[in-house]
Amino acid sequence: MRLNKFIASCGICSRRKADDLIQLGKIKVNGVLINTPGVNIDEESDIVEYDGKKINLERIKIVYLFSKPYGVTSTNFDLHAEKTVSDYFDFCEYRLFPVGRLDKESTGLILMTNDGKLAQQLSHPSGEKYKTYLVLSKGILTHQEINLLRHGILLEEGLTIPAKIDKVKIEKGNTKFEISIREGKNRQIRRMLDKINHPVLELRRVAIGKLRDENLKDGEFRKLSLREINELLMEKKDESKRHSSMDYEENYKRK
Repeated sequence: MRLNKFIASCGICSRRKADDLIQLGKIKVNGVLINTPGVNIDEESDIVEYDGKKINLERIKIVYLFSKPYGVTSTNFDLHAEKTVSDYFDFCEYRLFPVGRLDKESTGLILMTNDGKLAQQLSHPSGEKYKTYLVLSKGILTHQEINLLRHGILLEEGLTIPAKIDKVKIEKGNTKFEISIREGKNRQIRRMLDKINHPVLELRRVAIGKLRDENLKDGEFRKLSLREINELLMEKKDESKRHSSMDYEENYKRK
């Protein structure tokens, strides 16, 4: 990464102003004074100082709520994908990555961030929160089949954690309903419905924890507020995590 871009990405100033800081002798890399704006650095290993104080990319943290369209891959590392979620954030100077996954054929909400600590807290099994999906499945589900989904379906890797089923209705001979699950097995909902012979026709994630946004259209995104970030963290049962959400306040105020 170019040094001026790194400085700007740390929230110190714009790239143009970063050039001025470099030429004024305000920037050191690995203890060496730099006065050439075009220098490239390794942001992972090089130590950059501004006025004698170390700066790093952790100073600016961003979380976007993104509504993933159909056919888009939710990874930054699929070389065979025609389009990935990261393609929608080419404008961003930060390296954003998705929190969790949402399969290519599914649509809906996914978080994009440059904050590894936050992503780890939100996706760790101990803090896994309910994600809610709107499902259209083939055929009419019986009460017995709905109860099977609620209590757990036996997949290859074991019994699924009980799910919440809500808003069940019949549409043109098929069943539409909301399902909320806390675990993230690969293509879990599709496999659960396949097991009871009601394959998924449409699958859309409509909520992450209590976070919803019905106004967000596919391909659109918005930044989460500090309040929304804290609410996501506070949904955990472990109250000892309370202080963790407060740690983000200063970082997100600098957006």
